[in-house]
Amino acid sequence: MSVVLPTRDRAAVVGRAVASVLAQTFSDSELIVVDDGSTDNTIDVIRSFADPRLRVVRLTESGGPSRARNEGVRVSRGTLVAFLDSDDEWLPGKLDRQVTLIRDDSRAFSSVIVKRTVFLKVGGFDPGLPAFTDHDLLLRIAQTGSWFAAVADAVMIQHDYGGPQISTTPRRLLEAFERMDRKWALVLRNRVGAAGYRRWRAQLFTKAQHARVREAVARGHVLAAWRAFATTVRFAPWAAQSVASSFALAALGARGYAALLRLTDGVTRLVRSDA
Repeated sequence: MSVVLPTRDRAAVVGRAVASVLAQTFSDSELIVVDDGSTDNTIDVIRSFADPRLRVVRLTESGGPSRARNEGVRVSRGTLVAFLDSDDEWLPGKLDRQVTLIRDDSRAFSSVIVKRTVFLKVGGFDPGLPAFTDHDLLLRIAQTGSWFAAVADAVMIQHDYGGPQISTTPRRLLEAFERMDRKWALVLRNRVGAAGYRRWRAQLFTKAQHARVREAVARGHVLAAWRAFATTVRFAPWAAQSVASSFALAALGARGYAALLRLTDGVTRLVRSDA
């Protein structure tokens, strides 16, 4: 198993991500951290971990997360590859659960784990796509006839507290949405029908608009936030969760939204612990 973790200028959070991989109950793995031309002390944080499973690849020029992930897979040694963003973290049993599922089912992909041969067959991540690169990769994998599998339990923590994120700027997401729509519209209409295509399109569009709400809130432009939210309302039947998230962010602001996320996360953990 090879875990690829791309990062750039994330000294404040990358240590948490690295520690969560090294703490996995599934230990037969390597962690490849690809530094995409960091200008802060990200490298120092990574190298503070004295673990033989950790390998560091340094790119002298930043080429974006897709190029970094592809480079990580290129130098990887495992038959399976998993990916983790440097601002997120895994729960300890994440790899154990997913690797067991893959071995039992002999399927190509489970959540964010993919067979290395399948990844290379479809050409890896598209470095020219501004966003939705994982979505694009999954669609190309699906075209090979591969089967997908998933575990029902929570296996990771995605940190999102309402602030702006470089990789999810409105401009990048909207550009990626338009390119994805042009690329996959005909394929999806033929494979899943008009209703399935509308649902897929709604999910991507509302995510892009959520970034507009996030940016407006961060800048204190309340009216702009509500205008961005308003563009998503008509997609509520196909993307209710995303639309609700945009409403909560516009209504509560960044701090209120962050508090709501922490509250819902705490309730979810409590319910799971009692189950």
